[in-house]
Amino acid sequence: MQDPADQADYAEHSPLPTVREILALPEVEAGRPELVAGASGQDREVRWAHVAAGRGVAALLDGGELILTTGAGWPQGGPELRTLVEELLGAGISGIVLELGRGFAEPPEALIRGCDAHAVPLIVLRREVRFVQITQRVHQRILGAQNEALRARAEVHEMLTELGLNRSPVDYVVEQLAGTLQAPVVLEDPSHRVVAFAGFGSAVTESLAPWAGTVPAAGSPTVPAGSERVPVEARGTRWGALTALPGPAHPAGRRTVLELGAFALALGRLADAEGEQWLQFGSKRVFETLLGGRYRTDAELAAQLAAAGLPIEGAW
Repeated sequence: MQDPADQADYAEHSPLPTVREILALPEVEAGRPELVAGASGQDREVRWAHVAAGRGVAALLDGGELILTTGAGWPQGGPELRTLVEELLGAGISGIVLELGRGFAEPPEALIRGCDAHAVPLIVLRREVRFVQITQRVHQRILGAQNEALRARAEVHEMLTELGLNRSPVDYVVEQLAGTLQAPVVLEDPSHRVVAFAGFGSAVTESLAPWAGTVPAAGSPTVPAGSERVPVEARGTRWGALTALPGPAHPAGRRTVLELGAFALALGRLADAEGEQWLQFGSKRVFETLLGGRYRTDAELAAQLAAAGLPIEGAW
């Protein structure tokens, strides 16, 4: 079984600043920035800031860069400028900051049209700035966010791996996940019956609605947009799925946290050769709900029973 932390996409737990956020930096505001094109792309993430000069800059790009340029060495117009613009935009850049004065008195029309067509923000600076200060601040933001994500990931990984190795009860693991993600978390078996859930302050009926209704025979519960859903599996065997309903962003990445939780549950499941723990816990939860009166309304009770595979609607 491979640790999902080793296969998680690095970008998923490395939040990047957006063009909009970078425009708000004091170093950029000092240049009196003006957004002249590509306004709809302001939420593009910026992977790096790159100071560009000359015509061959597109060949040096990997995508996601914020280009800082004075336009020095660029063609002043005609087919050559259009070609340069197409090459830049084709490289997948996140935005262009053009300082006016040296290369262009005003942004060229070909650049404006191209940025609008590709939804790439074009920002002009009407006052001279030091590009090195902007790149330094942008890179500090990027590296700081990456370090925060890695620290958060390491903390979550340590906690959940320890829970798995200690064979912590499934309900406790689910509760820890819900607390970490600050959102409801649901563990289900292969038949989509709820084994454990933690509502994290949300209404039980709302949290369990996707499982309390009719689940497609060959599909999965229809969860709200913004949910994360991962399988709980190991050694080619899938035992169920773990779902986090919509909630706030997490520095480590919500999906990464959920995958680490699934990893912890899989460790415990591997040690439970007969699969008794999940079955016993699911049954115990239903009986405690009924006999212990652990519900506030009939609708809440009905939702818990239906999610456990015991629908009572129309039973009497």
